[in-house]
Amino acid sequence: MKQARTFWEMAESLWAGCKALSLTVLLESKFIFDQCKKCRSNLIREQISLAFNHQNFPAVLITCRRNQIRPVFLLVKGLPVYRGKQLLFSRLARSLAFLGFHVLVYEDPELNCCSLEAKTLANLRGIISSISTLSWVDGDRIIIGGSDFGACFLLTLYQDSGISSLSKGLILFSPVRDLDRLREYILSGRLKIHKRCKYLKPATATRVVFLWNAIRRDHGYKIDKITTGVIRNILLHRIDVALRGITQLKDEKLRAALLSLLRGEILPEIKTYIQQTDCGKLQVDIFKAFPQAGLKKPVFLFQDISDREIDAGQSVELFDLLNSSAGVYLHLSQHLNFGELWSFWRNPASKLHNMAKFAHLFYRIFAILISDKNLPFNPEGNSLHYRM
Repeated sequence: MKQARTFWEMAESLWAGCKALSLTVLLESKFIFDQCKKCRSNLIREQISLAFNHQNFPAVLITCRRNQIRPVFLLVKGLPVYRGKQLLFSRLARSLAFLGFHVLVYEDPELNCCSLEAKTLANLRGIISSISTLSWVDGDRIIIGGSDFGACFLLTLYQDSGISSLSKGLILFSPVRDLDRLREYILSGRLKIHKRCKYLKPATATRVVFLWNAIRRDHGYKIDKITTGVIRNILLHRIDVALRGITQLKDEKLRAALLSLLRGEILPEIKTYIQQTDCGKLQVDIFKAFPQAGLKKPVFLFQDISDREIDAGQSVELFDLLNSSAGVYLHLSQHLNFGELWSFWRNPASKLHNMAKFAHLFYRIFAILISDKNLPFNPEGNSLHYRM
């Protein structure tokens, strides 16, 4: 039998629904978001330092209620090369602050340009452990979220019961689950979701991330300023500057790879090289292992089907593999393009439908911050999956 709710808990649940709708509108409409920024003059964006085991971790606090004890969202940014997802987290953080939450945004310094570092795991473990000790944080109401490779690191940490017990749930935007599958996508553009296939042109950023880390780890290329500068200029679309840098490189193989990226194509010899890369070793070295046993906290997955940076098949496969007695939720949408403004009038019915599903999922997130009674009723402890 479900637990009975008090009148106050029902009223709070209704208020959580209003907040979820407000969040959806703020993310949808740049005009409303900008007007809200003008009206909320008490919005604070403050650089703070979190201490754990004699180490300091820099983070950005965004809030409208600095001196009040409030629930907190920890948002872990992924790689800076994914600008669309960086933009999403920036707007999401401010929108959550408008709704009365504390938001901590953490960007790991080890994720420089497009490098993946094992040290990031230790840094994330430290910052998550330090949150509950803050005087202005409600330690019993913490939600952790991440995007792309940041989400992947969080999922790896979540198999530690000491880390998972510190939060009410985990939010993942466009998570990376399988590097072999990501390699197949960047080489062919083939997106497979269950038995259906779709072809997209992979974003240059994804090819840069994969090729750069493969070169660094499998072939031991030293990171020099010229190579790093070329990659940054490719991502910033500074073609002339990138070409001048490429001509200064002495390694012909690396020069050919970067020219291939610059043209937006993969040459046959570079394709062969990428196919021979040991993705299994790279994944074990960086991401360790994903949770195999059943989780006791809910996991929320958000994915745009048309995302050219991280293929949607990663989220679908993760949704099928994860097990949680509190529920694994997947929101797939064709209107969740984080790098562009949503176009409402192109397909109003479909857009409203997806907005409703997005709001419903965030209602569930806000509801579990109110009470554990809002978790799915599951006395048998079975694994629950919900696709929205």
